[in-house]
Order: sequence, then structure tokens, then C-alpha cells
Amino acid sequence: MDIDNSLIQKTSEKISKVMKIVPKGETISLYELARESAEEFLSHKRYDGKLDLILLDSILSIGRRYKLVVKWVDYYSEYLKGRGLGHSLETLSKLDLNDYENYLRSIGVSKIPNQSRVEFAVKFAKLFLQRYPKSTDKKYGLFRWVENSEGWTQFLKDYAKRDEICRSFTDFMLKEFNRPFPKEKTLIGLSVFQYLRMQCGEDTLKPDRRITANLKLLGVPISDASECISIASGIAKELGIKLIELDQILVCEDHLSCEQKFETFLRKIE
Repeated sequence: MDIDNSLIQKTSEKISKVMKIVPKGETISLYELARESAEEFLSHKRYDGKLDLILLDSILSIGRRYKLVVKWVDYYSEYLKGRGLGHSLETLSKLDLNDYENYLRSIGVSKIPNQSRVEFAVKFAKLFLQRYPKSTDKKYGLFRWVENSEGWTQFLKDYAKRDEICRSFTDFMLKEFNRPFPKEKTLIGLSVFQYLRMQCGEDTLKPDRRITANLKLLGVPISDASECISIASGIAKELGIKLIELDQILVCEDHLSCEQKFETFLRKIE
């Protein structure tokens, strides 16, 4: 895909100005805050590297307000603590949904939030364990997947030519949103695929609705998720920052104390 370099430069200039703004309630610039948040992804500090929480967070986050996702993940953590269970992919893969629902009712939650997604997280945990079991170097499951698999460019291939885990992300999203099964290529599932890879320490970006919408606000025409990643990569290179740092700038409300959105800062420089 040909990328308009003049558009990349123009967009980068705008983002560069936004990066220097100190958000309300903060003491350092938006870029410094985004860099700190990105480093938590890259160093596996999010959820202290607990694979079950990383996977559950990624699956629950699709199209949801992130503060709610944190609350839902906390429910699961408290459940494990109450049952004397440790955090692991094995624990998530064996989650007793009936017992979990009974626990939630005991604390005043009528049902499992986004139960279909929790069920998929359990299935994904089983799949990751099958494909990337524990090894002597202590890297297994999600972390070995990130190191050993091809990455998002699989989505440029026909569905049948992708690996099993990649296809599973598409299957999940098709079922979740009741979409027809694709005959050949489809980018459905790419955003959650990318978000999970970010949570496992890969320097990348998730081409979700917020990222795409903010790039469009900057005047960047985005036709699909793969183009979003390609253009964002060009912008990050022009700015001299990591791709995951750009991601965290564009979704800054997730990690700012006052939940200010990128578009709020963009209006300040226009």
C-alpha cells in the first residue's frame, strides 16, 4: 500500500503538538504519560504478567469502556482469591462458570458480565495451552505465542491459510457480533488479536474504532484495519516514537486520571 508522505508529515506535526500538552490533573506531558503506559505493556507489568488476567482483559475490552473492564476483571480476581486458586492460564481454562456465577450473586452481581466473552476466554486459554505448553524457560502460552507466531500480517492472507489461533480470533468476533462466515479474506478479529499481543509485550497498535476515529479526526482517510496499522506505523516513525506509544496517545482516556479524550487535546491546538 502506498502511503502519502505529505499526509504522514502533516498528521505527525499535529500529534507532536498534542504530545506536549500537560493534561488536567497531571504533572507531565501527554507523551510522557503515554510512554509510561506503553512501558507497562512492553515490560509485562500490566496485571503483573498474569496470563489469565491479560487474556480475560483483552477479550472483555472489545467495544467496552475500559473502567468497566477493570471492574469485571477484578471480579474474577476476587473469585480466585475466595476459592484459594492461583492465577494461570490453567486456572482460566478450568473456570467453573456455574460456581463463578454463584459467587457473583453472593456479592450482589446478578449474572456474569459479558458471559459469552468469558466463555471464549476459557476456550482461548485451552487453545493457547495446547499450542504453547509450559517449558523450562518459563515462557509459555501467550508470551511464547507472541515470540513464535507470525503476527498481524496473517490477516492479509485468506482465512484458511492463517494459523489456528489467528482463525480463532476471527471466529470469536464473527459469533460475538453475529456476522456471516467469510469466504476468503476478512480483518474481523484483528483489533482484539493486536490488543492481546500488546498486552504480551509487542510494540504494535490495535486498529479499533477509537484509533481509527482519532486518525480520521486528524484528516487521515482509513479504509480498513490493515491500512490503519500501516499509516500509524508511518506516523510513529516520523515522530520518532514507538508504535505502542502512539496507540496510548490516541486512547489516552484509558490511563489519564480525568479520562480526557484525544479529541479534547486536538481541539486545543487547532
